[in-house]
Amino acid sequence: MNVLFVMKKILRQFMRDRRTMVLIFLIPLIIMSIFFFMLKDEMSLRITLVVVSPDREASMYAALIETLKSAENLTVIEDSGPSAAQAIAGTNADAALGFPAGFFSHLSANEAPHYELRIEGTKGGIEAAIGKLAEAAILRARLQSIPLFRGRAFSSGAVADISYHYNTRGFRTIDLMAPGFIAFFLYFISFLLTCVAFLRERSSGTLERILVSPLSSVSLVLGYLLAFFVLGSAQGAFLLLFSTWVLGIKTVVGIFWALIPILVTVLLGVTMGIFFSELAKNEFQVIQFIPLVIIPQTLLSGIIFEIDALPAAFRWIARGMPLTYTNNILTGMLLRGQGVPELATEFLILGAFLVLFAVLSFLVARRVR
Repeated sequence: MNVLFVMKKILRQFMRDRRTMVLIFLIPLIIMSIFFFMLKDEMSLRITLVVVSPDREASMYAALIETLKSAENLTVIEDSGPSAAQAIAGTNADAALGFPAGFFSHLSANEAPHYELRIEGTKGGIEAAIGKLAEAAILRARLQSIPLFRGRAFSSGAVADISYHYNTRGFRTIDLMAPGFIAFFLYFISFLLTCVAFLRERSSGTLERILVSPLSSVSLVLGYLLAFFVLGSAQGAFLLLFSTWVLGIKTVVGIFWALIPILVTVLLGVTMGIFFSELAKNEFQVIQFIPLVIIPQTLLSGIIFEIDALPAAFRWIARGMPLTYTNNILTGMLLRGQGVPELATEFLILGAFLVLFAVLSFLVARRVR
């Protein structure tokens, strides 16, 4: 009953505050729309490419590899096979070029052999970038023994059989990034609202009056979590509907699977808000936590920039951020079609963050008592 009392109290406070309700429901739609128009066009990326060929001793293969390795922002891994799909699964590369046995012999005979271009599928712009690089490299391999033709603009003559490791062909950059942004918006808002609300209740003396009642600190924190679980469910569903029906965001599976990790992240934002509210004396100091808690996670959790493209020191920092694991879960669920068993490690780590900050929230509430 105590938990329900706190939940109803918090919900009534939010319902009476129209500005807060606008913040909860309207601001995420505006921000999501801004990111949609900013990111709907493709962006340049750092790419890891696996080259699979059984003819790695051929001189034409050496010319092809040399051309690929000279490209900027491209890491080339050589693999003997047996297939491009297995090479991607084994290396987590962004794309793979698969050249069958005899490919370079047919190429030197001025034929049009087929090769496989397989795209991992969770990054935007890979197909176009690798397609151009592969064309240039195969042309270099074909003409490497004919000095007269070097530097001329010819077609390689080879035909790429394009496939996707995950069913994301035709996805835009915004489709690949949207789930992570949705989780971030809801996490940020729940953190900020909880931090300010808990601070106000402490500074006004309301929190002390509640805690001198039979209500325990555990009931207080659980009441906050339950209230934001209700708000987060409604807010998350509303934003997901807007993203899919209005903005046309595409996923491999139903986007509502995203509610599972999103709600865990919302609750994490609540517990972190309670904890950090103890460190603030007023609302202005709460705002100062944004560069400390929010912005680093935005930049380093893989939502905007790929973690593998970050410097080594930042990759270690990223592993200690909750949104990194939320983003990994959403990418696995919505872009790769993975289930909870495949993402169990990420779920456990995200759950551990929630338990940690829940315990810290209980300690903060008890300290107020």
